[in-house]
Amino acid sequence: MLLNPWINVLGAEPLARMQRLEREMNRLFTAEREPAVDVWTSNDEARVAVRLPGFAAEDVDVSLDGDVLTIQGNRAAQAPVEGERWHVRERGETEFTRALRLPFRAERDEVEARFDQGVLWIRLPRAHAERAKKITVKNPS
Repeated sequence: MLLNPWINVLGAEPLARMQRLEREMNRLFTAEREPAVDVWTSNDEARVAVRLPGFAAEDVDVSLDGDVLTIQGNRAAQAPVEGERWHVRERGETEFTRALRLPFRAERDEVEARFDQGVLWIRLPRAHAERAKKITVKNPS
């Protein structure tokens, strides 16, 4: 009993080609074009985590303009070793840009970014002028 009725009509070879095309199209349209980002805030700061497997710190640029954080990355494709040829090559050059609007302005000189095990961690302290300030209520004198 055949599990796939199209084999009877098209034969095995065209079916294999169609399945390969389907896999490639799925990979093309469902692949992550932009890295996954998590952003969370507190009263004093925002923290950002960006998943960048296969990237190194020197492949990534981070900038802050007002309340917009921009993260750019470019990872060059690996060249084959001389005398070798590719059998399967799915990891080509990767380039991305993410721009995130923060819920507040950050203190530019205190922003920190570090790269650890394929994750970019960014700490953005809230601008001093925008931090909540407790105001003391005085009794009439």
